[in-house]
This record gives sequence, structure tokens and C-alpha cells, in this order.
Amino acid sequence: MAKRIAAIAVAVCMALVSAGAAVSAELISRVKEIKSPLLNSPALVLRGGEFKLVVAGGKQIARAELSATADASAKVALGLSAAGDENGRAAFSASVPQGAAAGLYDLSVFFADGSSDSQPHAVKVFDEFKKDFHFIHFTDMHFNTGDPEQNEARAKVIRSMCDSKPEFIVFSGDLGLRPATYDADYPFAYEQLAARMTEPVFLVPGNHEMYVDNNFTPSIDGLNHWNATFDVKNMAFDYGSLHVVGINNFEWEANFRDWWNIDNAFFGTQGLARIMPEQWKWLVADLKGAKGRASDTVAFMHVPLDTFAGGRVIGLKDRQKISGPDKERFVALMNEFGVSHVFVGHMHWNEEKQYGNMKQIMTLTAGSGGDKKWGYRKVYVKDGKVAGWDVVTFAPDGANLTPIY
Repeated sequence: MAKRIAAIAVAVCMALVSAGAAVSAELISRVKEIKSPLLNSPALVLRGGEFKLVVAGGKQIARAELSATADASAKVALGLSAAGDENGRAAFSASVPQGAAAGLYDLSVFFADGSSDSQPHAVKVFDEFKKDFHFIHFTDMHFNTGDPEQNEARAKVIRSMCDSKPEFIVFSGDLGLRPATYDADYPFAYEQLAARMTEPVFLVPGNHEMYVDNNFTPSIDGLNHWNATFDVKNMAFDYGSLHVVGINNFEWEANFRDWWNIDNAFFGTQGLARIMPEQWKWLVADLKGAKGRASDTVAFMHVPLDTFAGGRVIGLKDRQKISGPDKERFVALMNEFGVSHVFVGHMHWNEEKQYGNMKQIMTLTAGSGGDKKWGYRKVYVKDGKVAGWDVVTFAPDGANLTPIY
């Protein structure tokens, strides 16, 4: 209770200090005509294989091509065939020639009206999907926090991850910190990922990307920034027989994401897990489809599952029962459909918890300015199933990064 009262007091004081402030309301749109695949939800495809390309409706595509991320002059023309309509968006089957070189590619689409659009790092072409490999889980990067020089150290964390040559990388949320700096943090995070990542990365949001601040004019809503920058908030993909699900489990209505709301401070909605009914329906259907087909299924999300708020009654004045799953219902779904591991962040430390046949794996922060240890998790897959992991840990000091053994 003392912690809740302190949180309320801080919220009230800070609201008074920041009232009437103004920051840039301009959103930088990174997701335009191409809706899938994207930087944060890329396609993994074999040479000679196909992936789904989705663009905004209303334009005729003239051609599409890949450009190697490491060498923009190395281009690959894609074959296209119409695959239907998806909620007003045009879907195509894009085929990669057998002769394409393996590697990470940027995607460009050229339209009949002379316009074009592109997405960096949107496609990874493989020679094969391996049964024995590793992938990376990292979380809570918190760009622009702490000493400004620490962004150089964060770049070194990214380089270390990519230098280990993972098949893919998953990120469990918290690229920034708070609404007052979203106008700088979102573009900076995107540019860092586009400039530094040399392997495909899948992102889901955390709580710190999604807050609302009504003390600014106009009001700031992190969801608008995410939609403009990354759009996709949950996804599922296969690497060979391994099925991977990215879950947005900080999914709240705007009033519950209010940075300064006293009710939220008291009941903790600014940090509790929540999945709304539409995403829950999608998740159930996805896991049903993967059962019996996948050799293993893993998930990644931001907030640990002990904090799921579904079923709770929240509010000091206007009380409301929260829809969505509670912890027991979430765990039951994971166990029913054979999810072996759920990778999370949020707390900035390493921890393992067993829930029936499913284990929750929490990874320490990869770059929070207030923490003395940073790192990421190197997850080993053997014969298509998660078999173990190592945690790679560093001590940050300004721009420097010292490995901890």
C-alpha cells in the first residue's frame, strides 16, 4: 500500500509540473504502402520459396524487388501473383528465385503510378531451415535513457547479438521510456535497428511504448507512434518446424494507459499484463493451427504472466471489470497447445518459472540507463526444439561495454 500511495503522490506532483507543456506532435510514418513484411515482422523464406506481400489497397503494383542489406546493388526481382483481399489491403504471393543468394534483404515495391515504397530488413532468404541453431531474445533496450553516450554501448549490444549469427532475433518490448520523449525515441529506435541489425528481428511492444499523456497539447498516445513506426503489434511465424508467436500483452484502452492517472497508479494498470478479446481469439486460432504441425512452439511478450489482469475489477470511482485472460487461463492455453517456453522482460532481471509443461523465461535489460548489468539470451534449438540457453552479460560504462563472465 505504501508503494501505491507513493506512486500516486509522484503522479500528482509530476502532472502539476508538466501541465500545459508541449512537444512535437508530428508522427514520422515508417509504414506506408507496404503493410507486410516489415522491419519488425520480416518474412523468413527459402531460396525458391514464397512469402506473403501485403500492400495498401487502391494501387496497381508494377514490380517488386529485394536489395541485399549488405550491398544495395545486389538486387533480386520477385515474382508476384494476386492472393486476394485482406480487409481492404491487397495480398500477393511473392516468389524468390532459386538463384537468389541467402541473406537479409530490403524490400521495395514499385507502383504503376510511378510511386514506390520500401521496408528495410523485411526479408531473410535462407539456403535451408536448420534443425540445430540458435536465436536471440532481448528486451528493455530503453534507448536514450541514462548517459547519452550509452547509446553507443547499446549499439555494441546489438553488434554482439548479430555477430553470434542467430537465425533470427526476438524483442520483448520497451524501446523507449515515456511519452514526453516519444517524438525523439521512436524515430531513434527505428533508425538504430535499421542501421545496426544485420539479422531479422521481430518486435512486440512493452508498456513504455504505449503510454498516454494528456498533460501535453495535443495529447500524446504511444499507440499512434507505434502504428506509424511499426504497425504490427503481434505476429506468428515459422522457422522450419519451430513455431514462434509474438504477443502484445500490454493491450489496454487509452484511459488505462494514462501516464498520470491516479486510478492507474493505484491499481497498477501502467504495468499489468492484458490481452484484449480480438487478439486472444487470434492467439487461440494460431496455436490450434500449429499444434501437431510444429516440432515446438515458443512465445515472446513483454509483461510476466503473473500480472495478467483479466477478470479484475479496477477503478476507484468508475469501477470496471477487465476483459481478457487471467494468469490461469493464459497458462492453460499455453499448456493445451504445447507452448514450451514464453520469453518475457519488463523486470530487468533473469528468472525462470515453471507453469505445468511451460516455462517462463525472463531476460535482463539490454540497455536501461539505470541498470548496471545489460545483456541478452542466446537460445539453443536442437532437432527443432528449445534445448537450453546462455545469458550474455555486460557491464555498461558510458560508451564502453565490458563482458561479464
